[in-house]
Amino acid sequence: MVRAKSRVDTGRMKSSVTGTGDFGTDILKISFGWESMNPFYAPFQEFGTRNGITPMMAVLDAFNAATTELGARLGGR
Repeated sequence: MVRAKSRVDTGRMKSSVTGTGDFGTDILKISFGWESMNPFYAPFQEFGTRNGITPMMAVLDAFNAATTELGARLGGR
């Protein structure tokens, strides 16, 4: 979902999306998005600027979707 919402100029944002998951413990751990400052402009695209870049909120939207789906799969636990 982060890749799908990423803005495309050179494709670097899409190819730089990372994700990990640890599903083998009692605590579910997932992380996704861009590593810190790679590409350097990802935070400006994600959160926008006051000088004209509209926030895309790709990571936030993906987080909200993953949380909703996880809640549904776990039956609201």
